[in-house]
Amino acid sequence: MRKKIIIGLSVCAVSLSHAACNFTQVPTLQFNCSPTQQSCPISSVLGLSCTANELITASLSTGISGNFAVRTMRTPQNAILNYNVYTDANKQYIFGDGTSGTSQIGKLCVGACDFVLYAFSSSNSTPVPAGNYSDNLILTVSY
Repeated sequence: MRKKIIIGLSVCAVSLSHAACNFTQVPTLQFNCSPTQQSCPISSVLGLSCTANELITASLSTGISGNFAVRTMRTPQNAILNYNVYTDANKQYIFGDGTSGTSQIGKLCVGACDFVLYAFSSSNSTPVPAGNYSDNLILTVSY
């Protein structure tokens, strides 16, 4: 059985200087595999275009779980699936705000600049109900 899981991702940009950067792509994270599958991987891109050299920092909120270590998605009936978002495909660095052992993404951007987000759902030992699982994350981009 295939279950569709959708995560809503809101973007909040905070300008820390006068130079201009624009979003060219806003990331969407959508798992298209069964949550019982071992660590279903997906990736998405945050794209920016800057008119001058800018040091860009991106951070990500905890979502509804309030916990960076285990983010959760829920259905309207409160069924839960665990997942997390990382700054690397090897799942070494949880994407967060730099606290609680998490990492922010930072790089010098000139012209087009992409940040890749990697998300993995956790496998579940017991079946979970089919449905639309979602979470709302706030991605903050500072430059």
